[in-house]
Amino acid sequence: MASDALMADGQANPGLPVHAKAPGIWAFIAADCAGFAIFFLVFMTERMKEPLLYDNSARHLDIRLGVVNTLILISSSWLVALAIAAVEQGKLERAGRFLVSGLAVGSFFALFKIAEYHAKVSDGITPT
Repeated sequence: MASDALMADGQANPGLPVHAKAPGIWAFIAADCAGFAIFFLVFMTERMKEPLLYDNSARHLDIRLGVVNTLILISSSWLVALAIAAVEQGKLERAGRFLVSGLAVGSFFALFKIAEYHAKVSDGITPT
């Protein structure tokens, strides 16, 4: 039964293996991995069909922006993880600060993406 993963007080049962404590998140992670695997398989298949197109397109990418976006995503995820840990310790005020910080840092990702897509469209680069 799914409720066996939780004790009467709603806490995760420490006697269960890690994968049994949160089956929903593991299903989400598996689906996410499968989605990315399909994406990369299609990408590599299409790249092999038109290598010049992909090489020319790669010249329009800015690796620095990719690094900054990655650091932003990792930082915001870390702040949310700290918020979860604070909730588990009963420190709700601290958890709120971590969540707001995670949202603020994560919003920079959206702002960078808007600026990046605006620059691409302004240069005539569109999905079509």
